[in-house]
Amino acid sequence: MDQPDKNIWVNEVMDSLAGMQRVPPPHGMYEGVMSRVRTSRNNLRVLLPRVAAAAVLLLAVNIFSVYHATKAKQTTQTGVYQLVDEQISNLSEGSF
Repeated sequence: MDQPDKNIWVNEVMDSLAGMQRVPPPHGMYEGVMSRVRTSRNNLRVLLPRVAAAAVLLLAVNIFSVYHATKAKQTTQTGVYQLVDEQISNLSEGSF
């Protein structure tokens, strides 16, 4: 939509609202909204420790995985080094 067309459309929509009356909110609406806000805050107090526990658990699992992955990599590297040493020893001894 081009800018002039958009401005014309906005003006038409705003002009269509010219004679309308505001509708008052239902009785007790404010109290209902505020009770939901209070309930939401209480739910947040219950939810926050659960989220924190999940984050700590996830962090622990990640640390555990990284530790074991690096340990396995070191073991594999050590195994490769031993194999290379054996091959070099065999070559230097003249046995194939």
